Amino acid sequence: SPAFDKKTGYVTKEILCIPIYSKSGHILAVMELINKNDSIPGFSKQDEALMESLAVAIGNAIENIHLSQEHASKLEKSAAELNSMNKQIELLEEQLQDESKSSNRARKLVELTQNLASQDDLDSLFLNVMQNACDLMDADRATLFLVDEEKKQLYSNIALGADPITISMSKGIAGHVYTTCSTVNIKNAYDDDRFDSSFDKSSGYVTKSILCMPIINIQTRQCVGVIQILNKRKPSSNAVFAKEDETLLSAFCSHIAVAASICISSIASKTTLKESVSHLKTLENEFNTFKRHNHSASTQKKDILAFAKHLHNATEIDKIIHNVVRKSKLIT
Repeated sequence: SPAFDKKTGYVTKEILCIPIYSKSGHILAVMELINKNDSIPGFSKQDEALMESLAVAIGNAIENIHLSQEHASKLEKSAAELNSMNKQIELLEEQLQDESKSSNRARKLVELTQNLASQDDLDSLFLNVMQNACDLMDADRATLFLVDEEKKQLYSNIALGADPITISMSKGIAGHVYTTCSTVNIKNAYDDDRFDSSFDKSSGYVTKSILCMPIINIQTRQCVGVIQILNKRKPSSNAVFAKEDETLLSAFCSHIAVAASICISSIASKTTLKESVSHLKTLENEFNTFKRHNHSASTQKKDILAFAKHLHNATEIDKIIHNVVRKSKLIT
């Protein structure tokens, strides 16, 4: 459109316009260069190749910024959820303050949930939950299972660095709780057909009472895991989990869901960063190959590589646009 030229008095002659794609092939932006600044009129094939390489780096930078913004938004939502849940715990503590034991358990829950908020990796999360859940619930054993959607399994890390244990997401007590998103409170495990006694037989352990509960992501309303508590501790051999236990564990599960979401988001961020670094290394290798075949363009290639690395560290879209316009003038 000549409207801009007519308004400003500028004379547009040559135009080189390059689309900027995402990794999935969607167009994120368009880069337009106007009027070649040397004695040879028109943009060359070499100019096109340089700009296409630059467009790849720009696309990666834009996608990284979008991902960072999404992760920041998720963390803000998680913080709001933690504040809301802490208020729930405070209310629970007030309701149980007349009973000294219940009050102590509520205070213990507040301490445990504060510890969960500081977890940023899954191994620490598993260890933290399983070490403290038994004390909170006054039980013999506890296992945290998270979901592996790709393998259709529930898995649990029982020790740092050890191979995880896995079970089908549709079998046993834990599988039933996951598929139905409902709590199971069993007085005698061997009276329930869903109970898998193979672990007891191989270990010599005797499972009696079971409290198993789904862990629900509040944002998506999806079940992200299951926590299973075994054998309520009491002097009586017929010890079972009460409604109070279910209420307390439900509050704890809400915090586990938030902590798991933060850990998984952190892993996703680290994975994205590694992929971006890998792409920049590939681009650098391509530029080195080009230098060996076309020494006259080596300076331009170095400029492109340096600029691509600069874009990788950019945190704002406006900065990317400004830098692209400035740098394009220099290298073409």
